[in-house]
Amino acid sequence: MPIVTTKEVQQGLKKNQIYPVYWIYGSEAMKARELLRQIRTQLGADSNHFYSLDGKETTVDQILDIAQSYSLLPGAQLVVVRDAQLVEGLEALKDLTGPAEKMGPSSTVCVLMSPDWDKRRKSIKILSEKAAMVPCEEILEADRSAWIEYLAKRRSLALTGELQQRLVSLDPWSLDRVDQELEKSQLGYEAEDLPLEGFSVDQFVSAFLERNYNTCLSQCHRFANDPEITLPLVGLLAWNLRQLTLLFSGHTPKGPSFVTDRLRRLAEHWSLSTCQKAQRALMDLDHAIKQTPRLPLASWSVFIQKATAP
Repeated sequence: MPIVTTKEVQQGLKKNQIYPVYWIYGSEAMKARELLRQIRTQLGADSNHFYSLDGKETTVDQILDIAQSYSLLPGAQLVVVRDAQLVEGLEALKDLTGPAEKMGPSSTVCVLMSPDWDKRRKSIKILSEKAAMVPCEEILEADRSAWIEYLAKRRSLALTGELQQRLVSLDPWSLDRVDQELEKSQLGYEAEDLPLEGFSVDQFVSAFLERNYNTCLSQCHRFANDPEITLPLVGLLAWNLRQLTLLFSGHTPKGPSFVTDRLRRLAEHWSLSTCQKAQRALMDLDHAIKQTPRLPLASWSVFIQKATAP
């Protein structure tokens, strides 16, 4: 069966058009959980009609037994198999598959979930040709802002431009991590509230992007020994340098217009060669603080000198 997008699944649910077997796969766990929640809500599957199985401990015969049995209580059944790629003989589930249709009160829907699916395995390939395959993969950089706004709205949280830029440039990036950062902001934990008196991540990043050598050098001793700050900070600097490099290469950086406008203003302090030099220095810094026993403060000082010194 062709790939079915999450939007197509959601549109079908609104019309009560539901596939008997879904395979939801991909690295974006929150997106997959949300889609599962919507399927369960549409089916009205309460605790008496909901079965959650672990692929590590489940056989295909157990899945078939549940899916093909009739409940003594009225209502549609939902069978969810997490880490489904670990189940042997999945091709046996092909008899449960079919096109999207209106689900009756005694219907059964099976949802397989996995971080990926191996097309080389014969059993998985056979089932994937019959089931509704729904990718929930990494959010594209161009779509991050829209998702951030959606998650903020869900929490009734007003986004500032500064917070949105910080969330767009998280590295690694996922909806779960963005939601965690929004929760911190909702509870009042901003970057300035870190347990480092007189230090602000946002102020340091601004000083760096303005190539303010003296300010950066005077601040690095406040955080250099704290990996909970330095590792995300390296990712934040890498994202900004990547966007500046794109700008100098003739490409428009992806993201909201206020971010692009800010980058254009900051570009006055940079050139393509200085951006590339800073990126190389950042790679050396990343290796130094993760792999080598050198003093972190010395590594940060060397990086700041290479990246921002006049």
